[in-house]
Amino acid sequence: DGVVLGSDTRATVGSLVAVKNNKKIGYLVPNM
Repeated sequence: DGVVLGSDTRATVGSLVAVKNNKKIGYLVPNM
């Protein structure tokens, strides 16, 4: 059993890319 999380790294404001390297998924628990 497991869980796969995925996300892009861009933060957008409308059609403008505000941040190209943004961390969207943080640590869920220390052992993952």
